[in-house]
Amino acid sequence: MKKRILICFLSALSLMSFSAFMSDDDPITLLLKKLEEFTKKFPQEKVHLHLDKPYYVMGEDIWLKAYVVTAEKNEPSNLSKILHIDLLDFDNKVAKKLILNIDSGKASGYLTIPDSLASGSYRIRAYTKYMRNFDNDFFFERKINLQNLTETIKPKTTKNNESIIDLQFFPEGGNMIYGIRSKIGVKAVDETGFGKNVTGYIIDETKQKVAVFETEHAGMGVFALSPVKGKNYKAVLVNVDGTTSSFNFPKIEEQGYNLSINTSSENLTIKIASNSDLVKGQKLNLTAQCNGITYFTSTTNFDSPIFTAAIAKSRFPTGIIQFTLFENLKPVAERVVFINHKDQIKINLTEIKTKIQNNHSILNLTSTDINNNPIDGNFSVSVVDESKVSFNEDDENTILSNLLLSSDLKGFIEQPNYYFNNINDDKERQLDNLLLTQGWRRFNWGDLINNKDRSITYNVERSLEISGLITDLRNNPIANAKVVLMSTTNGFDLILDTVSNSMGRFSFDRLDIPDSINFIVQAKSGKGDKNVKLILDEEPTISVKKHFDRQLAFQSYIDNAKEQYNGLSQFSPEGIKLKTVNINKKKELKPIINIPNSKSRNGSADYVVPKERFKDKSGTMFELFFGVPGVKIEEGKIIRTIKNTTSIAPNFKGKQQPMLVILDGSPLASQESLGWMPASTVEGIEILISNYNTAIYDDGYWGVILITTKSGAVEPIINDPSFKTYNIAEISNYGFSASKQFYIPKFDPKNKDNKEPNAYTLRSTIYWNPNVNTDVNGKATINFPSSNAKSYKVTIEGMDSFGNLGRKTYTYPNNNKSL
Repeated sequence: MKKRILICFLSALSLMSFSAFMSDDDPITLLLKKLEEFTKKFPQEKVHLHLDKPYYVMGEDIWLKAYVVTAEKNEPSNLSKILHIDLLDFDNKVAKKLILNIDSGKASGYLTIPDSLASGSYRIRAYTKYMRNFDNDFFFERKINLQNLTETIKPKTTKNNESIIDLQFFPEGGNMIYGIRSKIGVKAVDETGFGKNVTGYIIDETKQKVAVFETEHAGMGVFALSPVKGKNYKAVLVNVDGTTSSFNFPKIEEQGYNLSINTSSENLTIKIASNSDLVKGQKLNLTAQCNGITYFTSTTNFDSPIFTAAIAKSRFPTGIIQFTLFENLKPVAERVVFINHKDQIKINLTEIKTKIQNNHSILNLTSTDINNNPIDGNFSVSVVDESKVSFNEDDENTILSNLLLSSDLKGFIEQPNYYFNNINDDKERQLDNLLLTQGWRRFNWGDLINNKDRSITYNVERSLEISGLITDLRNNPIANAKVVLMSTTNGFDLILDTVSNSMGRFSFDRLDIPDSINFIVQAKSGKGDKNVKLILDEEPTISVKKHFDRQLAFQSYIDNAKEQYNGLSQFSPEGIKLKTVNINKKKELKPIINIPNSKSRNGSADYVVPKERFKDKSGTMFELFFGVPGVKIEEGKIIRTIKNTTSIAPNFKGKQQPMLVILDGSPLASQESLGWMPASTVEGIEILISNYNTAIYDDGYWGVILITTKSGAVEPIINDPSFKTYNIAEISNYGFSASKQFYIPKFDPKNKDNKEPNAYTLRSTIYWNPNVNTDVNGKATINFPSSNAKSYKVTIEGMDSFGNLGRKTYTYPNNNKSL
């Protein structure tokens, strides 16, 4: 099924004037070698997410399966092992994060939607850390509609006035040239961002009509024009009411090359045309590549203004093929086409209609290649109640439309799966219209030609890691700086240390961290800690995108969800329904440390010396520490008794060092001052001995004693805007996301007292399995309890280890309704 042809040459019969013979030192050959080296050195990854359904209500789980592949051949990626998933709200902020482990290019999990979110259109995006080295526009992104059940759906008002149309033109090959007839793509969109079917025409300066155009699917179309030198052109749009609107026409070049490709037959028909002024017998090179792999290249002596050729589509794989015409290694024309051999995995489902025990639905799944040979693949399966979850297959972002099309184009694609669902000649033509008007791809020849070296900031993430940069206050990298990572979550003890490299970079890798752990990261340097700045690697930026949103008809889904959450009895397989609690006023929170004017930086302590100890005391401070947990008096010094676990020990002299004493926010040079300080002058004492409390203090390795006197400053120094700690950073809610299995009830349908069936029948997602594996015979079985659904809709997506992709939707009536 998968075809790989590294370099193909046109024969003299298929393309007159082209030569298939090029020496190893030919400039174009050297350029293609650079491309091959670039592809090997900088492999790129793609991500696809299969969700159990297209829309949700707040509080529900989004069940998902991730497929991570290399762009070169869409094979499962063996690079990254960590996947990051973000739920983005309509203010372009992260509403929820998910971190999953990738195994053989696959990952699965769930994302619980916070019930505090407002209704609206959200985006779910997925990426690996390595993908951040390239354009963020190639992250996986999908729009999902979320509804809060406490809010009512407000129907969108329809405008009575005519829509505002934006009209754009895209000459094939890049430019229009005087005297050369060429195809021109046209795209019309309204103010919503969706395509609009329109009609119009092109006129010259004498208002003579020279061409007509009409858009079809998604507001895209194509027409032909032979611009005459010396004439100027305008586009005229005919509105629904018969009025017209004028639009500027693209600039027309005096000379240049036109590259035209026709995809309507079994062969690609290629035409190269130019002005007669450029026909000087110079060499032109034509190449075709897909995801960094060259599938065709050839050279001609350009001695004719027009010539054509036919190339068999069988030379190329399924996907986007980028053709480029070079003159003296300069790209002068470019065209992208889509070739579909319809060689995806064939997935078939058959229902077992014999009498089924335990009231279960059983489906047999088979997977084969285009020649009906069995394929052992890995698939994710979703079964929904079709009456509750209805959606248009054309609107879906599927494993086919994403990995073969959307992941290599930039920008919004309306109804991406339209071009893969029930394919016909019209859809293939309309897909070519899409590539004429939206042919931006992830590869640019200019980087290779100009020997532009790509810098890799983010390494392949093979384990969970926390990384960043250590600099001085002037942003100069600091090498060999000591960095400590310390957990501040009670019940999860972890402390690690490392040093920064020559570029100031540091990384804690091979981390096995459960969900929602908090950390403090601290950097130290011999140059002085006050001159050290710690910069954690930031999350990827969120591109501000216009929401292309259509009102979805999912009121029945909302009504069912309300019944599910409000109409159930006290027990539910989803959890326990709690009684309503009325809150009359906010709870008055008491501080952890009840010491006025304390200079504590983190607001917590391991022990607070009771006031009764030093009230009306006439002795010295040392007397207050006898019997305090975690500390002891040894050789006239107060030291910590709990052993520190980090290897970074400042001023280590072979034994435990005295604890750091901070008096009203200022460190004391030594503990000797405590010998003459009257205890009666003290307002409070806090003891910090745990790693997560001492980490925020530069010299707090051996423990910290915070003393607040009665004459201390009125406001804590932590509230002073001038107080800044540059060498410490906090990390919140980090770690692998918790895992759980999709709940499938086990019940006896003959037992009428069983409460589980009532909840199960209200489900919209009846069954979800992210890992269904077909055997060497291409067979697997899907088994789930029946519900009261009138019919089921089954969606299956998956792939094999060679990058062959498959998707199948199957709707069938529920013939086993007895719940």
